[in-house]
Amino acid sequence: MESRSVLGARRMNGLTARSGLIAFFVGLFSLLGPGIAIGGIYEEIAPLLKSRSYQPALNKLTRHLKSRPHDPEARFQLGIVQTEMRRYDDAIRTFRELSEDHPKLPEPYNNLAVLLANREKYNEARAALLKAIETHPSYATAHENLGDIYAQMASQAYGKALQINSSNKTAKTKLALVKRLFTNRPGSGRAVAHIPAPTKPAIDPAATRAAALAQKRQQARQEEMLRRQQIAEEEARLARERMARESAQAASKPKQQAPRVPAPKIPNNEEALRQLAAKRDADLRRQEENERRLAQKQADQTALKQKVEEAVRAWASNWSKQNVDGYLSFYHREFKPARGGSRSAWAKKRRRLVSKPRSISVQLSSLSIELLGAASARAVFKQSYRSDSYRDRVTKTLTLRLTGQGWKILREESEG
Repeated sequence: MESRSVLGARRMNGLTARSGLIAFFVGLFSLLGPGIAIGGIYEEIAPLLKSRSYQPALNKLTRHLKSRPHDPEARFQLGIVQTEMRRYDDAIRTFRELSEDHPKLPEPYNNLAVLLANREKYNEARAALLKAIETHPSYATAHENLGDIYAQMASQAYGKALQINSSNKTAKTKLALVKRLFTNRPGSGRAVAHIPAPTKPAIDPAATRAAALAQKRQQARQEEMLRRQQIAEEEARLARERMARESAQAASKPKQQAPRVPAPKIPNNEEALRQLAAKRDADLRRQEENERRLAQKQADQTALKQKVEEAVRAWASNWSKQNVDGYLSFYHREFKPARGGSRSAWAKKRRRLVSKPRSISVQLSSLSIELLGAASARAVFKQSYRSDSYRDRVTKTLTLRLTGQGWKILREESEG
């Protein structure tokens, strides 16, 4: 499911070998959780990437991110475009910030490591790849890149050892092996970063797990067939040995007519093998069903969290636009003011405070959503408020309830 991304090397001269990099960037998937598919801005810039029209693609992504600065897909594609345009500092910053904002995504860590390795910052690249593997232990590309990072670090260490002691034959041998591992193709003076236009992934985690379970089931059947063959061969061998012993015993009594030796009866283990295979199939089906249910549950939770986030950001947007009716519509009819009093008195005061300033700006950051049930959620974030006469920055907690008109605020609390 992951695209190819491997580390290569420049030509190595003498004892001060420098490493370079060949990278095929992976495509982003499961950005917001299981079941989230990529579309939108990717479909708009894909033709531009394919035709290598990077400046128009950059302009389109920049405009998109002005209105949706937290869109992880657009930020990932921005890093790819920046790399294609050789804006490596910008690309490193983009992938670093994306990995900080979405620490459970392995792909930004991997691409950050590729760029850092191109600058021979192997310790930082290694740390990024370890993060990718920590979030996604079966991420084969990150494992392979990590191995190449260790090989390049080993090359540097062997070169340093030879600088200190040029007669160290063991270090020479090991350095030669590492050089051979990273030798470039004929005619290539150096390895350069190359990033093909990404293809639109359509990854269904449940389907991926189902395919993996089907493969396990097929492997189990093949193992059972091999075991069945081994049992039959072993029983035939034992039968031949028994026949040979009985023939030898008969030959030692020449005066007696050798008794007829019946054909050996080989035990039939077919039924036991069938039962074992059936049990394994049933276990795999149960595991597959459990995986499917878990994936569906995670997808449902992700969708709920997305709806809650949309409601919170729409509430802040109406506040910034001083759309008082729209702002107040996000409060539940059972909303209780934090400082007491009736809801109607609170609403009257808020209407005056929201409409009075000439301008208002409400910015949210570090937004996290926690589901408290199927129809209840908690949103915690940092809120920066600024008007022409007042400004503050607080940590705010909203408790919301799902109604027929969407998510509504039941309780609003501020700290700081």
